[in-house]
Amino acid sequence: MGSADVLVMGALGACLGLSSVLLTILLACGLGLAHSCWRHTRRIPFVPALTLAGIVVVTVATLRRYL
Repeated sequence: MGSADVLVMGALGACLGLSSVLLTILLACGLGLAHSCWRHTRRIPFVPALTLAGIVVVTVATLRRYL
């Protein structure tokens, strides 16, 4: 993990809270692994996976609030 990964996780933690950020990190790990397997590469781009997972978690939390 690079320093940008830690910064993005810190920003997500500040915005989402502990329980949501743990779910976000778990989802990001799955997304990064799926991307790595799909592209047949050993590198896992974690910042885009964290960003996408953060968007998914925020969207689902917002939808659960209004439904």
